Amino acid sequence: MHYLNPSEALYVGKVAETVDFTITKQLNDKALWKKFANQFRLRLDSNDLGWRGEYWGKMMRGGCLTYRYSANEELYETLTFAVQELLKTMDDLGRIASYTVETEFSGWDLWSRKYVLSGLQHFYSICKDESLKTQIMTAMEKTADYICEHIGDGKKDIRDTSNCWGGLNSCTILEPFVELYKLTGKKAYLDFAEYIIRSGGCSRGDIFESAEKEGVYPSQYPTTKAYETMSLFEGLLAYYEVTQDEKDIKLVQKFVEDAFSTEGSVIGGLSGRDELFDGFYVNQTEKQPKVVQETCVTVTWIRLLARLYMNTGDVKYIERIEHSGLNALWGSLNTEWNTHYSSIVKKQVAPLPFDSYSPLVYDKRGQEVGGFKIMEDGSNYGCCACIAAAGVALMPLLATVKDNNGFTLNYYFSGNVQSTTPLRNAVKIEITGNYPVDGKIKVAVSCATEEKFVLRFRKPSWAEKADISGAVCVEENGYYVVERAWKNDEIILNFPMRLQKEQLNEKTAFIYGPIVLALDEGKGNKDIKKNIYLVNADGQFDKPDKNEMIRYRVRRVGREDLIFTDYASSGKNWATSDDKMSVWFNLK
Repeated sequence: MHYLNPSEALYVGKVAETVDFTITKQLNDKALWKKFANQFRLRLDSNDLGWRGEYWGKMMRGGCLTYRYSANEELYETLTFAVQELLKTMDDLGRIASYTVETEFSGWDLWSRKYVLSGLQHFYSICKDESLKTQIMTAMEKTADYICEHIGDGKKDIRDTSNCWGGLNSCTILEPFVELYKLTGKKAYLDFAEYIIRSGGCSRGDIFESAEKEGVYPSQYPTTKAYETMSLFEGLLAYYEVTQDEKDIKLVQKFVEDAFSTEGSVIGGLSGRDELFDGFYVNQTEKQPKVVQETCVTVTWIRLLARLYMNTGDVKYIERIEHSGLNALWGSLNTEWNTHYSSIVKKQVAPLPFDSYSPLVYDKRGQEVGGFKIMEDGSNYGCCACIAAAGVALMPLLATVKDNNGFTLNYYFSGNVQSTTPLRNAVKIEITGNYPVDGKIKVAVSCATEEKFVLRFRKPSWAEKADISGAVCVEENGYYVVERAWKNDEIILNFPMRLQKEQLNEKTAFIYGPIVLALDEGKGNKDIKKNIYLVNADGQFDKPDKNEMIRYRVRRVGREDLIFTDYASSGKNWATSDDKMSVWFNLK
């Protein structure tokens, strides 16, 4: 399976708004791109062993994925500018590094070079200028060759190139080295990847060996930093794509299942206190510190699941991405352009397009900037603000995917798909409805030439009942599969949504279809800190307010109504109000 070509699928509604938001508020900002490139000119990370060097590559990855969906030509021009600015920073040794030679291979140096490689690789995949592609390839090879000259067997141990997390952050450079091997066929890059895998990814113990053991969960690994651990397994999955060794993908799948079962939260995030795997699933119903459910973790989880889906076709990964994307990720968008508080400088700082942490129990957003660093002009940025655009883009990219037999519809965003059939005839697939708020979907298929191919429609697990009309189908692995000659046809899908209770530790959360509901004090729910008196959850849908997907009113005898809204739109006035929000409740 693969993504459609740029602009072959264009959707409307909430998903389009999230993409437009990232382009307008972040990705088209040339001054920001130039500032990120300056980190490699000025080597500011040498002063505090910092990670400013990650910003450029993280955001470039998101920008390229956004272009892969939107084909926004202004964005492409901005990304080209950003690449050219970065390439100018290469020194005579072939380094694009935010550390000096004297301080290199310490702190977050290799981590940042990982993102240099990843960002360049993502732009290389969309680049239209062959001359620029040659420059990019030269830069990537020089970057990788320099690393190989200094690190490896008989050289500096990669696990000793950082004093953080047993060198796990450095070892995550595994993924772009495998990707560079795919592009070049240069065996030295695959050898280096195999060296990292043999290292076990951490000086404190072999992470891969830990993951293999039954009954050993991510919170028990030699290091438990969630984001970096998932990044290491992304690299192992990339390595599987080269070798096709089944033991590697099975290990990635086992890790994913262990993380999901012990760390996953009701909003689709992973990990808890201080961005660590800590068995958060069982702790999520309790009041948490402000640094919990990191956006970097959510996006990396989505990326890892997406890659597994493309390799296996297993619908459960699509289901989990849906849950994470519609709730935790979309909830991180700073739609009101609030300032953020930073404990580093102990004051409110300028707005960033994404929030870093997602509250679950009576708390507010915007309380901390993840990965906060100050740059040369006194401005600041953060890791979560840079990574989030990639997750935003993956939602529409995964909505409709293609293979040699036809198309798979995973998320039913309203819009149009205009592509080509397996025999390269023109086809248009028009999707109408109100997903993800409503499960009634119409799919109209128009082919220039009648042709037999396959359309697969995901049958969501959240649907109370499911029904398809307009075609004969078979149910297969979570999909309705229709194989027929298509010309001008219409399919009606009906996936009724219901209000469900999720209960844990004598607490209750409410989910409507794929959408987690929250109570926000700013929307009139002034007693949510206390026990919620609720005879039942029967209520009525009101017209959604600004940025809301759902507004659900529950009437209470002798008490004020409760106004449930989608988690993604809740708590968004954090800079102007001390109102709290919650998804877990004590019920009377």
